[in-house]
Amino acid sequence: MDMSATVILNMTTHLNDGAQRTYKRLNLQINRIEFFPLNWTVVHPIDDESPLKELSNDQIISTHGELLIHIKGFDEMFSQELHSRFSYELSEIIPNARFLPMFETNEEGEILLDLDRLNDYEKQ
Repeated sequence: MDMSATVILNMTTHLNDGAQRTYKRLNLQINRIEFFPLNWTVVHPIDDESPLKELSNDQIISTHGELLIHIKGFDEMFSQELHSRFSYELSEIIPNARFLPMFETNEEGEILLDLDRLNDYEKQ
């Protein structure tokens, strides 16, 4: 319960006197959830405030960027705060794709979570 997500964009920007590494916190569609749902897709909308807004896919990859993700939550069973960190290079991101649902409802009305569908996506 009490889950939160933080995403930092780390990328190289080229200046007149060389290259500089920058770190920017990305706005998320939802950055905190009280009760953890079946699954949670962390989404950064590319809007006017996004540092990615005017970059093409090739330009994004050329920054040698990386997404640094921190997930934090409270585990009721062990009564302690848990932390998990992930890192994804921008070259690993699939442009114009969205994750597919990984759960379904059976005939008895029970919700089934299918972890084999964790990475399933479709191109838009």
